[in-house]
Amino acid sequence: MRSDSVSSSPSPNITSSLPPPPSDFRTAVIKNHWNDPPKKIFRKNLDDLDVTLDVQEVSKTLSSKLELCKTTFESGPQKRIVDDTSRRIGILLLELEKKELSNDVVKSLHTLTNALEAKEYSKSLEVHTQLMTTQYESHGNWIIGLKRLVDLTEKAST
Repeated sequence: MRSDSVSSSPSPNITSSLPPPPSDFRTAVIKNHWNDPPKKIFRKNLDDLDVTLDVQEVSKTLSSKLELCKTTFESGPQKRIVDDTSRRIGILLLELEKKELSNDVVKSLHTLTNALEAKEYSKSLEVHTQLMTTQYESHGNWIIGLKRLVDLTEKAST
């Protein structure tokens, strides 16, 4: 028997260079997979909490702009338009009071009334157009009145 035979236990350097044992794909944990939805979509949107305040502000602004139009256009062909607009905006105010409008519609109305207050009529019309294209089937009656209110407010302010 030879004394220089290889021993059965490997040296410490050889053990550390071995590859890790293969893992089973069924037990693998994948973090940040390419197809995972972002986590923020599962959180409640904080903007939804301010909707009750927006309803009151929207109602107040629409009512004040309507009164401005009524006092400015007391006679002539504009008076008929103001009367019809008043009827249509009344429907909107009633739906706001009963909380029958979705949060998206209330947010759009809030943006529109803020633009009216700032005399940014083109921005008001952009929001109106967005409402017209997305909500006309369910709210077409007062959306037409909203457009007329923006136009009349612009005429009354000049």
